[in-house]
Amino acid sequence: MEINNTLTLILGAIAVGAAIWATSTILELLAKLVGKFAIAAISLILVAIYLKVYVGIDVWQSLMDFGQLVIDGVGQLVQGVSYLFSQVSLQID
Repeated sequence: MEINNTLTLILGAIAVGAAIWATSTILELLAKLVGKFAIAAISLILVAIYLKVYVGIDVWQSLMDFGQLVIDGVGQLVQGVSYLFSQVSLQID
């Protein structure tokens, strides 16, 4: 049983190494052909795919949630500032 687990770990490590090497080679070729901006975009896409498939994090949903938090925070800040200005204008009158 331990031999099967060890063999699985070794084969998994080889597969991960081969995938990293292949990705690196493809990105290097694309860098020569297209440029560094395309490489950055492709790298971000690959990271998003990795996070979705292997880690289970939906990057798009996380960005949407973060955006909603920012919008809510800015809304509360605007309400607070407008409340302060209304209080100041009441005291002046």
